[in-house]
Amino acid sequence: MAHDEKGRLTRLMDWVRVHPAEPHTVASMARQGAMSARTLQRHFHDATGFGALEWLIRERVAIVKDLLENPALPLAQVAERAGFASEASLRHHFRRLAATTPGAYRRQFARAA
Repeated sequence: MAHDEKGRLTRLMDWVRVHPAEPHTVASMARQGAMSARTLQRHFHDATGFGALEWLIRERVAIVKDLLENPALPLAQVAERAGFASEASLRHHFRRLAATTPGAYRRQFARAA
């Protein structure tokens, strides 16, 4: 990957991390990164080992982990802030990637109120 392309991908990844709740698609991320969808997918795979949407899901799950440390934040708000369309979607992806449930994770890692 050329230096300029790497810079565009890095800027895109940083932007998505700041805006996780936006309804990202491969097409919208490609537009934001000023590249074609095919180029975006290739660059994501080269840089992360994952396609753009799988990377996005993993980033969102990482955000969920941070948010679950606040015991007062309802799961619906956690899902919304992290960009999941529903609590069910959050639970599905969280269990797949974290190998536990959001509730069990929260019980283990929540900060004292």
